[in-house]
Amino acid sequence: MSASGGLRRFWPLFLVGLVLLGAGTAGLSLRQAESRVSEDPQVPAVIDTTSARPRAEEPGPSTVEFTPDASAHPDAAAIRSTLTGYFDAINNRDFDKWRAHVTSKVALEYQRANWLADYASTKDGSILVRRVINSPNNTLRIMLSFTSTQDEAKSPATARSDCNRWRSTYQLAWEGRLLRIDKGSPQSTVVTVC
Repeated sequence: MSASGGLRRFWPLFLVGLVLLGAGTAGLSLRQAESRVSEDPQVPAVIDTTSARPRAEEPGPSTVEFTPDASAHPDAAAIRSTLTGYFDAINNRDFDKWRAHVTSKVALEYQRANWLADYASTKDGSILVRRVINSPNNTLRIMLSFTSTQDEAKSPATARSDCNRWRSTYQLAWEGRLLRIDKGSPQSTVVTVC
C-alpha cells in the first residue's frame, strides 16, 4: 500500500476528529461565557423570551433584567442603576428622582406638573435590556423592552390600551461620572397593545 493510499483511508477519520474538536471548543467557550455572565450578582442575566404574562399580572415586576449578551457589557452595573432609578421614579410618581436619572437637557424640557399629569397612572414592569451598543461621544444605545399599564386615555394614540408593550432604544450619556438617560428619537420606539 502506498503512503497516499493510507492517507486517503484515514482522511475521513481525521475530518471527524476536527469537527468533534471544534464542537468541543465551541461548547467550552459558551460555558465559560455563561459563567462570566452569571458571576456578577448585581446584573442578572435572563433568557430572552417573548411569552407574555397573564393580563392580570401586567406590567410585571419592575426589576431591570438583562439578556446574557447585554449583561456582559462593562457598563452593565451603571446601566442597571440608571434604569432602575428611572423606572422606579415613574412608578412612584417621583419627579425629582426622575430628573436625577435623565440628562440636564432632558430635565429642562419637563415641568413638574406636566410630568406628573403624563405619568399619573403609569406603572412600568417586565423591563429587559436586550442589547447595549457603544455609540460616538462616549454614549450608549440601550435596546430594551418593557410593559406599561396606565389609564387608556394616557396611552399612545397609535396603541390605545390600558396595557402596552414597548420596544425602545434609549440613548444614555455620561454627565461627569454619572450615566443618564438622554433624549431619544420617537422613531426608535415600537409600541403594541398587550
